[in-house]
Amino acid sequence: MGSEGKAPGTKRVQSVIRTVEILRALGTADEDLTLADLAERTGLPRSTVHRIVQTLQSVHFVAKGPGVGGLRLGPEFGRLAANSRQALTPTLRPFLERLAREISEGTSLTLLEGLSVRFLDQAIVGQGLRAVTLVGTTFPAHCTANGKILLAALPRAVLRAKLPDRLESLTYHTITDPERLMVELDRVATEGVAFDREEHGIGISALAALVVDGANNCAAISAAMPTASFEGREEYLTEIVRTTAHDASVALGWSGSNGKSPWPNLNATND
Repeated sequence: MGSEGKAPGTKRVQSVIRTVEILRALGTADEDLTLADLAERTGLPRSTVHRIVQTLQSVHFVAKGPGVGGLRLGPEFGRLAANSRQALTPTLRPFLERLAREISEGTSLTLLEGLSVRFLDQAIVGQGLRAVTLVGTTFPAHCTANGKILLAALPRAVLRAKLPDRLESLTYHTITDPERLMVELDRVATEGVAFDREEHGIGISALAALVVDGANNCAAISAAMPTASFEGREEYLTEIVRTTAHDASVALGWSGSNGKSPWPNLNATND
């Protein structure tokens, strides 16, 4: 049966799905896309893509890029992202504080921005030396635990296209070879936890787990500490950080069943 024979409700749902497919294609691309590119990536007729894109442009969810015919996500997404971050922080703050109390170390909430991570919130408890990072600070993702857990959740083809030929070295432990990093990220995706063993700074180690909401949007909860406090406690810290990330994900509407390592459906995106 063609689309003209479908019930109005079915047509509306189909239109929403197609719109989401176009937005997702723009959001995961590492460059501006033309209408032809979008039609190829979504499998939709070019006329359908053109019609939906025109509507999205009218409400500023899609914008023209500097190149001829290039399209990208529009400024309305920036506003929504800012609102989303404001809502994310108070929801996850109790989990950061709980984790900080349980391990007596500083904990952080971060999001991925390109190939960097931005710190949105932090919980510090107790006295003495703590690995403190100012909220709003960005760190390179490839050499941080929270960065690696978020990179591991990206589609592999998208990530490969973004990585430079050589990654910046911050310490002699930093992974600078992109292929070696990809191997590390495969391990992270399998185990559901990422480590930074003095890769970003000498004397500081960290670990992180992924937080996923009901729409498979990702953030990271991490704990950083002096390496002397990290060594010998890896197993305990791994379990408690995973558990915290799982509970935080449930609070955000995630309803997966894969235990204490919530992940989006990577089978269809990481190839």
